[in-house]
Amino acid sequence: YGNVLARRSSGAIDYAMFAALARRAPTVLNLGNHEPEFHDVAETVRRIAATGVTVVSNLRDRTTGAPFALAATHLKLGAREAVVVGLSTDNLATFRVAIRPALDLANPVVWAKQHLSGLLAIAPIKIVLSHAGVRQDRDILPLVPDGTLFAGAHDHLRFVHNEGATAYVHSGSWNDCFTLARLRRDARGM
Repeated sequence: YGNVLARRSSGAIDYAMFAALARRAPTVLNLGNHEPEFHDVAETVRRIAATGVTVVSNLRDRTTGAPFALAATHLKLGAREAVVVGLSTDNLATFRVAIRPALDLANPVVWAKQHLSGLLAIAPIKIVLSHAGVRQDRDILPLVPDGTLFAGAHDHLRFVHNEGATAYVHSGSWNDCFTLARLRRDARGM
């Protein structure tokens, strides 16, 4: 909503960007507090999915208990398979007032302790998309297997932190920059 082009088009410019990205490469979006700024969460997920983008999230519908999207998806990257897991902030105040009653927000650290190991165990390439913020991500980082690509968000910061073979990145805000991650095989073929 803070982007004037998105605001004037009720998000149409964002959906056009998602469609363009999905035409170029498999694209995964993790729901945070910004995506449902023009529509309710279910409608936002439907519109994003219609562009060809895969949506992941641990956000749940408070009225039904159902997830708005799957928490993880699988991608083929060449001959290898990647798993991409998405989790969101539990700070209800950062979501648009109109959608707050529909949200069942999990504490991201508690959710990660309960779900990450099972979700990440099934693919050789592990990617976590977190919209929980750096403070929460610090507690989640030790839970991911070494070699995970961990993309953080919510705090609008820009930095890269390596911990072992794990790369933790923040790519700023408002699409003013991006982070390019390259996958390389180590001596063990991992």
